[in-house]
Amino acid sequence: MGSSKKWAAIISSVSSSLYFCLIVFQIPLFRIPCRSGKCTTPIEVTCFQLIISEVFPEFVAKVLLYPGALASAIMKGKNIPSYSKLLRLYNFTNLTNSGKADLLRLEVLAGSYLSVAGALIGARRMSLIGTLLLLWGLLGYIEGMM
Repeated sequence: MGSSKKWAAIISSVSSSLYFCLIVFQIPLFRIPCRSGKCTTPIEVTCFQLIISEVFPEFVAKVLLYPGALASAIMKGKNIPSYSKLLRLYNFTNLTNSGKADLLRLEVLAGSYLSVAGALIGARRMSLIGTLLLLWGLLGYIEGMM
């Protein structure tokens, strides 16, 4: 019994670390339209909404976006992006708040929030619930397209 609990703890820790890397380094997980074009990661959806709602200053979104932009630049062999031009890189400039379009994908938005928060603070259940909400929202979006 003790050995299986130890293995479960190891597997849980490794999977949590991999999930953290998926979220923070912005590995594309889906493609959903947003007003800036296409959002492909939970951090993009979260930062897009943070910028539009103006609840947090823009630097919070930039801090969340920068590791993924850095990883993407390194993987593609491009120049490291400047912190000041980061929002332009993601096409998050000149956004206005009109909540109609975002309420259509509320599950994706809530799932993105929970996934990002769970990955950053290490809350495994929050990440799981966020992932389930993301899947539910994406399945609803796919069904709506057909």
